Amino acid sequence: MILYDEPAIQEKLDRLPNSHRSVFALGQAERWIVAYEQFVHVVGEGDTHSLRSAIQDGWNAIITGGRVSLEKVEAQLAIAEQHTGQLAEAAQAAAFCACYALDATNDPGKCEHAMFAARWVYNAIDAWLGYELGSALSRETSSPKAREVAISTLDDKIAAHPRMQRELQIIESALEELASIPQGNVTALLACRTRWATAWPALD
Repeated sequence: MILYDEPAIQEKLDRLPNSHRSVFALGQAERWIVAYEQFVHVVGEGDTHSLRSAIQDGWNAIITGGRVSLEKVEAQLAIAEQHTGQLAEAAQAAAFCACYALDATNDPGKCEHAMFAARWVYNAIDAWLGYELGSALSRETSSPKAREVAISTLDDKIAAHPRMQRELQIIESALEELASIPQGNVTALLACRTRWATAWPALD
């Protein structure tokens, strides 16, 4: 079973060129906009398009070298933070991931921005699975005692869940792929975007 190993991820990010870190963060954030999209669908508030537009600005900056405003993302984060529950937590995690991805684009020399983006990817899937599995437990357990026992094992179930294992493998695979791309090969870096979105749809 793959465990979330932040020091190992940090070490791999440290070895990447600045532009590669930005691509890693943007790619993961873009995949996880779907968590915010689900929140908007259920709650009826927020604007997924604003998040997508901001991430597109980030990809454009990979080519132009310009800076990106976080205003659109921060506005959506503020909406998600007005709500509670695991669905809202997943949306917040997705928005935080987008914020740090744009930070990584604006200031790629600071490796911690890409690291925080990876952390919020983990938080997003953790919150999403907590929402899904927790809802299922509530439906399937009839007594308070049985529900208490089931909830006590929730963290272990989340860690071992195929979606969590898949997401952690995606982080590892993305870092390995980026490590193989020579510095300055912008075409290869941008090709990661399409390949990752196709091969690794979030919540698939």
